Amino acid sequence: NLKFGIEFEAVSIDLNADGVDDVLVRLENPLICGSGGCLTHILVNQNGGWLNLGYLFGASNIRISNSFKNDCLMLS
Repeated sequence: NLKFGIEFEAVSIDLNADGVDDVLVRLENPLICGSGGCLTHILVNQNGGWLNLGYLFGASNIRISNSFKNDCLMLS
């Protein structure tokens, strides 16, 4: 039996200025993180469900700007 846990960090923020919070979720575990780092998934609340827009790879410190591009907050 393999016993391991996946740790995660999450933050809620309205990324697309639609008045509904979206979520950034960073998964951490040696089995899913490589030498370049872990993945942070970008989940947007859409019609009561969650749409995975993609992920940021190896981003350990994500900064959210108050600047907008294409009606969305900028991540760096």
